[in-house]
Amino acid sequence: MADERAFMRSFVLKQIARLKAPPGTKRKYRTKPSKNGVDKMQSLFFGHFSRVAVAGLLLGAFSCASIAADASGPYVFGAVGASYADNDYSDRVGPLNNTFNNDTRNHESLWNATGKLGAGWRVNDWFGVEGAFYWLGETAHEHSGNAKTGGAHHKSRAEFKGWAFGVDAVGFWPVADDVTLFAKAGAALVRVEGENRADQAEFDFSVSDTRLAPKLSAGLEWNLTDAMALRVEYEHFFNAAKSETKAGTVRMPDLDYDLVTVGVRWAL
Repeated sequence: MADERAFMRSFVLKQIARLKAPPGTKRKYRTKPSKNGVDKMQSLFFGHFSRVAVAGLLLGAFSCASIAADASGPYVFGAVGASYADNDYSDRVGPLNNTFNNDTRNHESLWNATGKLGAGWRVNDWFGVEGAFYWLGETAHEHSGNAKTGGAHHKSRAEFKGWAFGVDAVGFWPVADDVTLFAKAGAALVRVEGENRADQAEFDFSVSDTRLAPKLSAGLEWNLTDAMALRVEYEHFFNAAKSETKAGTVRMPDLDYDLVTVGVRWAL
């Protein structure tokens, strides 16, 4: 694009330079000069004016097309990072463990690795649409203790894994030649699967939940080349899972996801 713009600028400058022909140069005009020279001046003015105007219009149209081509079009992206599963499982199960057991242990791992792959279409400088597949990570909750009656040692480990497919409307805000801020709003179809392994069979369970979750995000892109950009992004999934209790056992927590990722966007 840069070479083509330079060529067009050179073309326009050459047309302007022809307005000042070397002394003694004879010009030919389509309009026959009149005796008083008025027709000659009109031909001179309009001939050069039309040449430069057309060249200028071509350059302007080419530049606008180049800007649109640079800003719009399809792209793909991928990113990796960390996810935080904001849920209330331990808040609900931990007190029960403390009530029925001595020397209790309540531990949870809410941070995990996350990743996504997606594609988008940038309509213009300011707006686009995206779709992506997410691995939301796996969280674990461990509870153990010695029973207050009987003294037996009990333990359990619950794990919750999440996947999602999301679609977003994207707003872009260029703040510098190579830097663009963006914000997204959309929804994701989220699948969460849970499993608890306990030494007491009545507390074992397998459960799943699939629901449409609203999501918001914001981030920054830094153009490394004409086609490739580095992307940093924060995303939040609301109500990714809804709490469920069965026969007194907490099987699914209320769950939101927070993602922080770093990745690459590649224009096609």
